[in-house]
Amino acid sequence: MTPIKLIIKNLIHFRAASIAVVAGMVVSTAVLTGSLMVGDSVRGSLRKLAIQRLGPVDYALVSNRFFADKPGESLIERMQTAAGIADGFELRPAILSAGSVVIGAGDKRVRTGDVQIMAIGGGKAGAAEADWAKVDARQVLLNGDTADALGIAQPGDRPVILTFPSKEDAVREGTIARRSVEELSATLRADKVSGIARDRSFLSLFSLAGGQRTPRNAWVNLADLQQAIEQPGRANVLLVKDKQFSFATADDEPAYNRMQAAMTTLNDAVKAVVRLDDYGLDVGTSKATGERIISTKATFLDPPIVAAAEEAAKKLGITPRLVAVNLVNRVVVTDDQGVAAKDAPALHYVIGAGISRLDDGPIGPADIAFNEETAKQLGVKVGDRIRLDSYRRDGDGNLVEITSAQNGIVFTVSRIIPMTGVGADASLTPTFKGLTDSDSVADWSPPAELKIDEKLAEKDNDAYWKKHKAAPRLLIHIDAARKLWGGPYGEITSIRVPANKGDAFAEVLRKTIDPASLGFVFQPTKFQQIQASAGSTDFSGLFVGFSFFLIAAAALLVAMLFRLNVEQRVRQFGLLTAVGFTPSKVRWMALTEGALLAILGGFIGTLLGVLYTSAMVYGLRTWWVGAIGTTALELFIIPKTLWAGFIFGFWVAIFAVLWAVWRLGKVSPSRLMAGQLAAIPRGIKKGDGRLLRLVGIVIAIAGLGFLAMVLVGVIKKPELALAGGAILLTAGLVYLSGVLRPRRHESGHGDVTSVAMLGVRNANRHTARSVLSVGLIAFAAFTLITVASMQKEGAGDTGDKQSGAGGYRLIAQTAVGVLGDLNTSAGRFNAGFAEPDAAIWKDVKFTQLRRWAGQDISCLNLTRATSPTILGVPHSMVTRGGFDFENWAELEKPIENDNVPVFADAETAQYILKLSIGDTMTISDQRGRARKLKLVGTISHSVFQSELLMGEANFRELFPAQAGYGTLMVETPADKVTPAMQAINAELEPYAVSVDTTAARLEAFQTIQNTYLSTFRTLGSLGLALGTIGLAVVLIRNVIERRGELALLSAIGFVRGDRVKLILSENVLLLVLGLGVGTGCALLGIVPTLLTQKGGIAWMPLVLTLVGVLALGLFASVVAVRISGVNFTARDMRRE
Repeated sequence: MTPIKLIIKNLIHFRAASIAVVAGMVVSTAVLTGSLMVGDSVRGSLRKLAIQRLGPVDYALVSNRFFADKPGESLIERMQTAAGIADGFELRPAILSAGSVVIGAGDKRVRTGDVQIMAIGGGKAGAAEADWAKVDARQVLLNGDTADALGIAQPGDRPVILTFPSKEDAVREGTIARRSVEELSATLRADKVSGIARDRSFLSLFSLAGGQRTPRNAWVNLADLQQAIEQPGRANVLLVKDKQFSFATADDEPAYNRMQAAMTTLNDAVKAVVRLDDYGLDVGTSKATGERIISTKATFLDPPIVAAAEEAAKKLGITPRLVAVNLVNRVVVTDDQGVAAKDAPALHYVIGAGISRLDDGPIGPADIAFNEETAKQLGVKVGDRIRLDSYRRDGDGNLVEITSAQNGIVFTVSRIIPMTGVGADASLTPTFKGLTDSDSVADWSPPAELKIDEKLAEKDNDAYWKKHKAAPRLLIHIDAARKLWGGPYGEITSIRVPANKGDAFAEVLRKTIDPASLGFVFQPTKFQQIQASAGSTDFSGLFVGFSFFLIAAAALLVAMLFRLNVEQRVRQFGLLTAVGFTPSKVRWMALTEGALLAILGGFIGTLLGVLYTSAMVYGLRTWWVGAIGTTALELFIIPKTLWAGFIFGFWVAIFAVLWAVWRLGKVSPSRLMAGQLAAIPRGIKKGDGRLLRLVGIVIAIAGLGFLAMVLVGVIKKPELALAGGAILLTAGLVYLSGVLRPRRHESGHGDVTSVAMLGVRNANRHTARSVLSVGLIAFAAFTLITVASMQKEGAGDTGDKQSGAGGYRLIAQTAVGVLGDLNTSAGRFNAGFAEPDAAIWKDVKFTQLRRWAGQDISCLNLTRATSPTILGVPHSMVTRGGFDFENWAELEKPIENDNVPVFADAETAQYILKLSIGDTMTISDQRGRARKLKLVGTISHSVFQSELLMGEANFRELFPAQAGYGTLMVETPADKVTPAMQAINAELEPYAVSVDTTAARLEAFQTIQNTYLSTFRTLGSLGLALGTIGLAVVLIRNVIERRGELALLSAIGFVRGDRVKLILSENVLLLVLGLGVGTGCALLGIVPTLLTQKGGIAWMPLVLTLVGVLALGLFASVVAVRISGVNFTARDMRRE
């Protein structure tokens, strides 16, 4: 008979044992393969969602400027003439905005915030291009989430009010900006809900921000939306479909190559055809000087435009004149220190201009020039000293009056200029709505917060205004104007060049401006979102980790089952050795049997891994849906993952088999034929057990000392106490090794008072085996309890300044930026509050943060974030502190080496962004420039897990056009939370506000963490349960090894019940020791956490798990006794 035939016959003959071994291999392979496939399924589902979400959109250009979309002059039509565009791409204009939606009135009124309000234009005129989101005039199409939030079940006629930011071009942070709620927000009324998109389609899922969660979408007619925001015939978004390539089916390399080529083609086309008016620029002519003027609808020219204009002028060899205009509250004659006498001559509310050069030559840095009429009215002459008082916004956005003397400038009258040229040029002054467009000073309608004494204004300006309108009455050097009136949004209001160079300058300027610096740059949206679908979390590794105990327990079970199989056939192996088989040959045969079983088990396990994955995917869609935030999860089967699972499972089984058979060649044939696998034991030195017990005590003292340092605060982080628990666990196992170690001259009487006690004493027969069994169960119990301690119930007291909420009980987010200080009655009045002095505001304190709305970077977003949401933290919050964090000043450090300091939540930084302190990530700022964010601090378990925090000054440098405050942190007493929420919702409704408690936000983050931990606990409990079954296998091995001993006990009068009790007591001891040591050390390790943790711990599931494991272990032990049997033969007696 050949060895192969013998192996096959062995497998058949010992089929019961073989089936048991295969079953263990099936479990380990199925769990391992399934865990890897969970990652494939999550990534595949996210990829599919990205494709469904973007539909026809492959590339997108999103700008804060509105470009032309009128037929015959639209940017799209011009781009169609560029190379490669018409044949390769389909372009659509769009407007995207955040806002809120309201239906009903009175008691039936329902409002929902955080809605994407969108409109997309139709296809190219005359082309057979389908509409992507066709909505008729005065209608709205909602997706399912928005409809559900509003309580709308079916489409139909009903009034719907949509609120969103107005898109007026003027800078909201300017001193003369109109900032009332009427100017800041816009509304659109629809008369009919034309449809509800509930399927996973473009209309339902569309979002340029990505993420797996379904957004709230409201689609409207493009012309309606343009009219509502007062931008008729203009759009700020270009959506592009690639007609020659499909990212949905392409592999990574060709997709990357096509993306790069498309980006070049599209961005080159924009640069070739974009016009200055697409950037919001106007080209005019001064009637007074004949110069060509470059000005902007936004009042202030962006710094990139100013820089490009200076470069263009240099190319043409001309010197442009830069102009900065502002309203001066008071012009007063002073002494050399800028102090004015009580009756000093003064003019009020006059237009002043900074200019780089006068008509007759340069102007000095501290010089001031008046035109003749103003000089006469003020009564000044050359050489007089002048102080200018004007408004400027402070860090909170409030208008404060400053003087030029406070900025170190007391002006000297250098000349009186004639009422010609720039001396009386109204075109120097940009349009200030309500002021410069008035026919007379009496008609002025300044912004509400701009306090003007109307009588003084009219007295000092009326006669001049009737003749010269808004022509500046005084001129200073441009650098002085920048110092007095400039801001992060810019300070230059126009640029002037000689008339004969006007057209050439405009064209050179157009070519010099980098469109990307103004947001005119396409992004490969679909490619980016498909790449981001790889996720910020490796679900394959995550579920392998979750299933660690299950995989380990299955692998050890395989080893024990195969070892049991070997021990049952030890005489066969001895006989083979005796008849001439070499020890290596015997081991090879045993290993070959194991390999064949591993192949069979691996094959079946790989197939069952698909079922395991299906179960996990179902669990993620249902029980654990909180972890992923979507039910759009599908099973994805990738062959290479199946192969990987099979190979890993196979080698896990092979190593387990090697561990089981390695001793076969180390035991003599005579002992094998006698049924003994163990070698002849060597003597054990007396005192070994005492030494181990002593070492265990020393380690335990170290662990208790570590815990004491945590409790008294020497070690600051309570969670580090778990390390102390782990030290105690190690100490317990070392001490137990000493206790269970057999004594060479141990007395055999005097301390055994029962059959059960005799069973307990037998635990030291195989010290390593016993300690390993106890250790595995103890480690699993320790881990499950420590994991349970991380699961939190409730957010604790969010009013505590050191909590994750920092003492803020409410958080509000607005789609329309709130301007002004809401902590003052005047600020609330200017913000449009109906009751700015209501009693509730005495119990409310706002901390207002600027907000750049990017991607959610918390665990709520499974996709990889590349453009995070950023909050600008004001100085008042830095000085206030809180959040169990002290080093807030780091946030206000200036930008150094192009590194912008930011804070992040500790968990977000570690698990989502994969950043450590000092690491950087690159983003694009509002002007399209690459900027590096440097992590300089982290806040643990905070309410800011979705955002990065940045100092306000640096925020305004990166996002200068982001007007107002989009996030409001609210302090209020616990009993005022509900009325405060109601008041904020009512007063800030025009700002499309969404208000939530910080407790609810923290609990949402906790839900994710608890869901992951619950998943780990569930799978870990299965592993622990499987480990208790392994104990039963150990019991069976012990019975087989001790058949002679048990036969002798039977012969001398031990009845069957006594023998069962003897066997069970040993196994129950190991089970109870494992659970007891692991539980006790874990409880000690989590004491500091229990004392400091704000929320409670979910104890009941944990207790039920441990009790269930104990019950399963006892049941498995009883079953094992019945399987192994306790009836013995005379042959067994002779062996003993």
